[in-house]
Amino acid sequence: MDYLTVKGGKRLGGVIDIHGSKNSALPILAASVILNGEAVIHNCPRLTDVENTVLILKYLGASVKREGKTLIVNPKGVNKNDIPEKLMREMRSSVLFLGALCSKMNSACVYLPGGCEIGLRPIDLHLKALTELSGVISFDGSNICCNAEKMKAGKAVLPFPSVGATENTILASVTLSGKTTLINAAREPEIRHAPVFSPSRIRRRRVQTG
Repeated sequence: MDYLTVKGGKRLGGVIDIHGSKNSALPILAASVILNGEAVIHNCPRLTDVENTVLILKYLGASVKREGKTLIVNPKGVNKNDIPEKLMREMRSSVLFLGALCSKMNSACVYLPGGCEIGLRPIDLHLKALTELSGVISFDGSNICCNAEKMKAGKAVLPFPSVGATENTILASVTLSGKTTLINAAREPEIRHAPVFSPSRIRRRRVQTG
């Protein structure tokens, strides 16, 4: 389809079912690996990016089941800290597992994410923030590893607001002792309204994405 033609002049009416927000669902799904118990995510949209995220969760060892518009993630079986290149290349937001696995496994190895031209949307801000929290980054041009064993709460500064870098820094900070301050954080709705939780205190979390 090349274009749409809309002819106005008529009153609109009816009922439409609003899907949950993909931009909220994807970081919430990545965050679910950090939990000690189930994450129950309501109104989770049926989209390719969501299904690809589910494939990553299952590869890592989590169990995932869908009941209508609800996804139930149990990360109890998560036992890997790496994600294969094929899964990473499917979408941009796969990079969020870098921060999540740092919190869960104390280390993470992922490939550069797909979904867009990497030159147009680099992840240098993500790596900069993790480094400022004492994460040790190694990068060979495609494979990114972060050793988070000595990561500690502190201050990270973004040169400019980045949604993905903000989300990744938050995910990497969840299990750190103390207060982490992120300067110049993004303020999009999926960040401002996202639940913040500690896996040591919450075993089951219900989340609405839309």
